[in-house]
Amino acid sequence: MVPKSKIKNAYLERLAFVNDQLCYFQFADDEVRRIIEGLGDVDPLKMTPEIFSENPYSTRIRVRFDELLSFREKAMATSSGISISLGVEHLLYYLDDIRELKLEISKATESPEKSDTPESRAEKNLKHWGASISPAVFKTIKYFRLRRNHIVHARSTLTSEFDRFIRHESHHLNSYWTSRTSLTGLDFSSKDIESFSVSEVYTCAKLLRVCIEEIDEAIASTFSNENLIEYMAREILDRDKKLKGSIKVLSRKVCRCIKDHFGVDIEHVKVESFVKGLLENA
Repeated sequence: MVPKSKIKNAYLERLAFVNDQLCYFQFADDEVRRIIEGLGDVDPLKMTPEIFSENPYSTRIRVRFDELLSFREKAMATSSGISISLGVEHLLYYLDDIRELKLEISKATESPEKSDTPESRAEKNLKHWGASISPAVFKTIKYFRLRRNHIVHARSTLTSEFDRFIRHESHHLNSYWTSRTSLTGLDFSSKDIESFSVSEVYTCAKLLRVCIEEIDEAIASTFSNENLIEYMAREILDRDKKLKGSIKVLSRKVCRCIKDHFGVDIEHVKVESFVKGLLENA
C-alpha cells in the first residue's frame, strides 16, 4: 500500500470537483455554440433579450448577436481562470494542513531556514524531515501560484518575478513533466497567461492533483509506526474514553484507522503492545 495522510482524499475530492466544474463548463459551452450556430440568419444588431426572449437571464447579458460568440469565449476564459485559481487555493491550503498534521503526529520541528513563500517553506520542511521529492514539484506549485496571482489581481503585464520564472524555469518544467506524464496540454514557457485551451485547462487541473499526491506520499513516508499508533490511539480515546479499559478493542480500532486513513498496515500484535504501554504510562 502507498502511504498517505488522512487529509489527502478530502483535498483530492475538492480538486475533482474543480475538474467536474470544468467539464460542465465545456459541456454547457458546446451546447451554447450549437444553439447559436443553429439560429441561422439573425440580425447581427439584435440584442440577446430579443433573440432569447424565453430565457430570463438574457437581459443580464444584453449583448448584440454579432458580439455573442466573442462574449462566450471571454466568459469561458474567465470560468477557466476562476476554476484553476480555486484549485491553486486548495493546493496551498493543503500545504498548510499537511504541515500542521506532520508537526502534530511526529512532534517534529520546522526547518530553521527562512521561507518567503508557501512552496519554499514546504520544500525546506520536507528536506528537513528527510523526505525525498523533486524540486520540480515545488517549482510547479510556484508557477501555479504566480499564474493565480496574475489572474486574480487583474494584472495587464507579468510581474518581473513571473517573467523571470518563465525565462529560467519553463524549459526544465516542460521537460520534467513530459518525461513523467502524458500531460502535454500546458506549455510553461507561454506568456499567454489569461487564456486556457481545452487541453491546457485539464492539464492544469491534473497537475495540481499530481503535486498533492507527490507531496502527500513524501510526507506520509516520514510517519513512523509508533507515531501513527500514538496519534490514532489518542484521537480515538478523545472520542470515546470508555475504550481506555479495553486494550484489545482499542487496538483493533487503531489498526483499522491507520490502514484506512494513512494506508499503513501494522500487525495487530505490535499495535496492541504499543497501546498497552501507552495506557500504562498515561
